[in-house]
Amino acid sequence: FNTSADLFPWFLHLWCFQTIRNDLCEICGVTVSSPCGDLQKECKVGGFFNLPIFFIFDVFFMETFNRLLDWLYFGVITPLFRAVGWVLSLVFIRPLAWLHTPIWLHVALLGALTAVLSLQIRHVLGVDEKVAKFNAMFAEKRRRQQNLQFIPDKYSREALYRVTDDELNHDFNTYLANHYARYVTVYLLPVFLTLAWLNTVFSDSFLRHMVGVPYVIGMPITIFGIQGLTVTAVFLLAYILTLMVGFFLKRKMCR
Repeated sequence: FNTSADLFPWFLHLWCFQTIRNDLCEICGVTVSSPCGDLQKECKVGGFFNLPIFFIFDVFFMETFNRLLDWLYFGVITPLFRAVGWVLSLVFIRPLAWLHTPIWLHVALLGALTAVLSLQIRHVLGVDEKVAKFNAMFAEKRRRQQNLQFIPDKYSREALYRVTDDELNHDFNTYLANHYARYVTVYLLPVFLTLAWLNTVFSDSFLRHMVGVPYVIGMPITIFGIQGLTVTAVFLLAYILTLMVGFFLKRKMCR
């Protein structure tokens, strides 16, 4: 093992199978004295098997699990992403390429379209409605909690305060978890997937061939050492500006 990264999977592998082995040996009635000292002790189940538990699960469980993961990645996920990338290239890349659109404008348009998609996902998920609903519910529960001060008995009042505080904390933590999950779905997921696709379409070799530098927009070297704007920089700039315009128009329409 050259690095700790090589050593960790081996230890994890050994720990998992040793744990499974110990559990099964306990079920089979075999006493395990130490975690690793009796690794080759045999466990008889019904008289049919007389093999080390570690070897059985290493062969039948891990190999099957690895084959399942390989099939899932190479047989399902990879072809699916390739098909989606081919469709996206056919719809968004080739038409603008036929129009001889500059690459920086091409990337900026895709960033703006991704921002529009994020706004639509936000609308479909009803983020604003759910935030307003939670705020109203939380304010109502806080108002009811304030009424507990009129309870004359001190111990009953304190007990009810603790119960309502726990309920409010649980509601708020649940809201935060769901809120951040919605934000990941609305913003991070579209940006991450689109950038992963764009960086394969406008790769460094492609940009060197078309622009001469591995940047969408080449710049003279400044004192900061900036040689140009990458695909990610142009995309995120257009994405953020489009989101700002979208929220501004939405607030203006709500007024």
